[in-house]
Amino acid sequence: MKTKKNHKTVLFKCPVCYRPSWGNSAKRYCSRRCQMVSFFNRHPGWAKEHGLKYRLKQTKPCQRCEKPIKFQLGLFRTFCSSTCRERNHRESYLASFRRTYDAYAKFKEREGCKQCGYNRCGACLDFHHVKPGHKERRITAALWKSKSRLYRREIKKCILLCKNCHYERHKNGDIQ
Repeated sequence: MKTKKNHKTVLFKCPVCYRPSWGNSAKRYCSRRCQMVSFFNRHPGWAKEHGLKYRLKQTKPCQRCEKPIKFQLGLFRTFCSSTCRERNHRESYLASFRRTYDAYAKFKEREGCKQCGYNRCGACLDFHHVKPGHKERRITAALWKSKSRLYRREIKKCILLCKNCHYERHKNGDIQ
C-alpha cells in the first residue's frame, strides 16, 4: 500500500529562470518549460538526437501501403490515411473471423455426423437440438470460440448431424 507524502507549500527559486514561486517541497521548477530546458541542458545529445527539428525530417512507412508518413507534432500516426486505417481494420477483422470459422469447421469434422458418420466438410454438419423446447440459442462459431458455460450447457442438449440426416429428422418429426 502506497503512503501519500505530505509536502508543505513553500517559496522556492527556480534553478533555470531564478523566479520565486510557490509550490510544494517536491517541486523544483516554476513551469514545465523550465523543467524541459533543464533536462536538455543536462542531456545535450538527447536533444540533438530526439529533438523536434530532427523528428520533423523523419518519416515512417504506413502500416498498410508503405507510403512515407511525415512527422506532425502531437500526432502519432501509423497509417497514411483513414482509408488505409479502415481497410487494415477490416482485413484483420475478416482474417480473425475466418480463423475462428475454420477452427469451428475442423471441430465439427472431427466429431462427424452421429447418425451416418459423415465428416468430410464441417459446413455440412449442423447441431440438432434433441428437445427443441429446451433450445436457448443457436450454436455458432462465436459461441463455440468463447467456450463459455452457456456453450457447454447448450452443446449437451445437441447432437451433430449432417445436413441430410438433420433434414430427415425434421421432416419425419423424429424428436429423439
